[in-house]
Amino acid sequence: RTDCSLVSDGAAALVIADMDTALGMRRAVAFRARAHAQDFLPMSKRDILKFEGCSQAWQRALAHSGLQMGDLSFVETHDCFTIAELIEYEAMGLTAEGQGARAIKEGWTQKDGKLPVNPSGGLKAKGHPIGATGVSMHALAAMQLTGTAGDLQVRNARLVSRRTPVSIASENTSTCTSREVLNVQVTRDFRMIMSPTRMVWTNSS
Repeated sequence: RTDCSLVSDGAAALVIADMDTALGMRRAVAFRARAHAQDFLPMSKRDILKFEGCSQAWQRALAHSGLQMGDLSFVETHDCFTIAELIEYEAMGLTAEGQGARAIKEGWTQKDGKLPVNPSGGLKAKGHPIGATGVSMHALAAMQLTGTAGDLQVRNARLVSRRTPVSIASENTSTCTSREVLNVQVTRDFRMIMSPTRMVWTNSS
């Protein structure tokens, strides 16, 4: 077994539309809020056991969206390494610092747990095609919210958190979407996509 997701080939796409157009589609998901937090890139300037930028982006996105963690149906997070996901649990406040493994041991992150995490299986299960990874996580979140995730479906999914730390969590962006998806993510590509205040995306026309 490996604790690292394998860099692989893959592709994903989103359809971006204005609000009026999107609302005319059968399966549209709207962004509710977004937040970005930049941290130091050199690890020597940071506590390697904390994702402080992730935590800030997460809290800002929740605050802007008017949501609390208990409102979320599930989280789709960037688990490129086993330890990264555990630290992300701590950064989002699911567990206390140093206790990330508790969420797994107590079943909180299972599909039927109190906060399901990565019902998609995560990056070790589906691969990590770098640029396509973030896009695919959005597509998977939209599938959950529109009830089209098949065997991966989380019951009554309405609000989703989407997180992606990039460059060892030095760049951290969070967004919230409606029907409803909360996103915590860290990819340069998406800063341009998410910059409009009421952008809507859909995984099907």
